[in-house]
Amino acid sequence: MTFTGESWITTAYDKPNMQDYIGYKKAHEGLKVGVAFGGWDLGKVEFKAAMSEGSARVKLLDDFENWFKETDPTGEVFDLIDIDYEYPQKQPDESAGFISFLKALREKFPDKEISVAVSGLPSDGGYAKLGSVNDEKKVVDFFNVMTYDIVNRVSTQAGHHSSLIETENSLKLWADEAYGLKYEDINVGFAFYAKWFGISNKDECKNDPKKCKFVVMQTKQADQCPTIPYKQEVTADPMSVVDCGTSSAFRFQPKNNANTFYHDVKLKSGGNFTMYENAQASYGRVPWDSEEKGIYDSDAKASLWVDDQAEFPLLWSWQSPKGMKETCDGLKELNVGGYMIWSLGGDNDKHSHIKALQESCWKHE
Repeated sequence: MTFTGESWITTAYDKPNMQDYIGYKKAHEGLKVGVAFGGWDLGKVEFKAAMSEGSARVKLLDDFENWFKETDPTGEVFDLIDIDYEYPQKQPDESAGFISFLKALREKFPDKEISVAVSGLPSDGGYAKLGSVNDEKKVVDFFNVMTYDIVNRVSTQAGHHSSLIETENSLKLWADEAYGLKYEDINVGFAFYAKWFGISNKDECKNDPKKCKFVVMQTKQADQCPTIPYKQEVTADPMSVVDCGTSSAFRFQPKNNANTFYHDVKLKSGGNFTMYENAQASYGRVPWDSEEKGIYDSDAKASLWVDDQAEFPLLWSWQSPKGMKETCDGLKELNVGGYMIWSLGGDNDKHSHIKALQESCWKHE
C-alpha cells in the first residue's frame, strides 16, 4: 500500500487483479488472501497519529474500509488485514496505544482475520504486554514475528541476521510475560535474502566473521557516513535518519536485486564505483554452497562470510536451504502457529528455499 496523505491506494505496479485472486482461491481450497497496510517505509506518520484515540485513528480506519470498498467491493477476495507498523515507539511509549488501535481495528472489521507484523526482537519497539490484546476476546489471530534482520543497521556486534539461535531467542523473549505472546499465535519468519554489511577490519575478521567491526550504517549526522549518504526526505517522521548505504539485502534471485538507490551511493575510495556495484560484484563471489565451503555454522544453522576482495569489504549473512530446514526441525517442539516468508520472489530459480521449508516446516503442522 502507498499512503498519499488522503487515502490508501495501490500504484499501477502493485494494483491487485481481483480475477486472478478469485481464480487462485477457487483452485486451492482453503487459500486465504490478505493485504498488508504499512511497511518499513510506509505509513509511519499515519500510524503514529493513530496510536491515540481521536480523529486521526478514525480517519485511518475509514481509509482502510474505503480501500476495501473500492478494491474488493464484493468482499470475496481479501480475508485478512495485516498491520505492519515498523515500529511502535518506545519513547514515548506507544504500547498501550498500539493495543487500543488493534482493538478498534477489530471493532471496525469483525469478519476479517487480523495479523500483526512485529520485529524479531521485541525490544526494538513499543510492544509491552502486546499479548494482552487477546485477553478478553480474540483480537489478533496471529503475530508474524520477523525473525530476521536481527543484525541490522543499528547493530554494533556482527552476527547472523537470521538463524536458529536468533529465532529461538526471539520467540522466548516474545513469550516472556513482559510481552505475553503465545507460541500457538506466532508465525516464524524466514528471509529469502542475504544481508551485507560494510566492515572496517577485514584482515582481523576474515577467518572469524563475528569479530568484524561495522562501518557507520545509520546516523543522524550525514557527515558521519563513510559514503555520500542518501537522506530520507520524510521530515514529518521523527524517526527519520540518514541511511549511509553501507548495508542492505540481496535476494537469492539475482535478477530481482536491482536497486537504483545504491547507484547513487558513491564509495569514497572508488570514484564513480557505487555501493550497489560493489555489492553486486561481491554477490557473485559469495559461497552459497556454504556447507561444502566449510563456513556453515552447524549450531546457528546459518552462514557468515567476509569478502575481503571487494572494493569496500563486506560481511555477508544468510541461511541456506539446509539451514532453513534444520531451523524448522529445531523449532518443532515449540509448536508455533505457523511460518511466513519474506518474500517468495526472493528464492532462486530452483526454488530451493521454499522446497526446503515444504520438506520441514510444513510437515510439523
